[in-house]
Amino acid sequence: MGVESDAIPFGQPRERSRGGSVVVPTPETSPVPVVPTPETSPHYITSGPKRCLVFNHKTFHKNHEVEPREGTEHDVTAIKETFQPLGWTVEIIEDPTCSKVRD
Repeated sequence: MGVESDAIPFGQPRERSRGGSVVVPTPETSPVPVVPTPETSPHYITSGPKRCLVFNHKTFHKNHEVEPREGTEHDVTAIKETFQPLGWTVEIIEDPTCSKVRD
């Protein structure tokens, strides 16, 4: 059984689970900035703006009946301390709703 992933190389078709349509992302059609890195590359291509979005999900909507996740602030600190010295802009989004993540 193969492992399903959201990450696919550019130009490679991927079936969507809804409707069965095939999506071939390209830099022109992607809703987010795209930098193609060859599958065989030992390094990511990181030219252009360097922006790190962190979705810190500590508390959830009461309908989910999930206890708050303790310690997420330590993860946020570690991510900031990793990316900011490398020149990345780090934006922390605290407890976003599903619609906020999609936007």
